Amino acid sequence: MGLVRFSGVKVLWGSWTAWLSTLALQPRFWLWICLIAALAAVAEVLAEWQRRTTLLALIRNAPAGTVVVQERGRGGPAMHVRVGPSPEAADDGGRA
Repeated sequence: MGLVRFSGVKVLWGSWTAWLSTLALQPRFWLWICLIAALAAVAEVLAEWQRRTTLLALIRNAPAGTVVVQERGRGGPAMHVRVGPSPEAADDGGRA
């Protein structure tokens, strides 16, 4: 095996870092980064709000004994909700 030269990589790396350092000094660049981060945060909050709203609507309209399962969302864990009395309460005659 012979020695491999990467002279083209140095040129590419040097021009890329020069471009990035020039870009990072621009105020508009940071404004766009902040706007994108804010939009991502708002999208996550709205997605979780919609997920919880859907879960509450399902629980309100489900008949007793229904098990509502919601998978893990962007902002929360998986949820398993049993609507109505538990099986143990039914065995007690409703005196749980």
